Amino acid sequence: MVNDPQFGFGVAVRRSGGNIEADVDHMWLEVFTDQGTDCDDGNNTVWATRAVFIDADNDHYTVGSELTRCAASTVPTGTCQRASASADCYDSNANARPGQTTYYSSNRGDGSFDYNCDGNTSKQSVSEDTSCDACAGDGVTCVATGRTYTPSAGCGNSTTDDYCSTACPCSLTQRSTTVRCR
Repeated sequence: MVNDPQFGFGVAVRRSGGNIEADVDHMWLEVFTDQGTDCDDGNNTVWATRAVFIDADNDHYTVGSELTRCAASTVPTGTCQRASASADCYDSNANARPGQTTYYSSNRGDGSFDYNCDGNTSKQSVSEDTSCDACAGDGVTCVATGRTYTPSAGCGNSTTDDYCSTACPCSLTQRSTTVRCR
């Protein structure tokens, strides 16, 4: 026991089996050591070996087989504790994952537009006006008829379609849009 009158507290340390106990001002603290099972003795923030699956983009879809990593009470960043039901097809973009329903105008990062991991690239349909009828009964609003089609331009490329002006006088005008895919 060491007493320090300047600071008003005492400290005593003793070893009890594989553990270390410390008495700080009559409060016993027990420090557990489990030599041989700590996976990184040089880092006190990690101690347990955990089974994990790689998920580099953190979208909760994993790739590959189970791996072992040294960690704390939670799994390391870029991993998941359980394998996902479906494998991630591109683990460098969180938007690319099984079941994705959103369409994108730029590739996912590897040149592919297969964002939903089905092995195919699907283009989003485009709506265009095919005629722009005379002003409606109010004399202010144009009435358009149209169609929906799949553009012939490639994913991420520009395509033009027609749209009806919203105010009289009515006319079809061309506009440019980017083909979106998944």
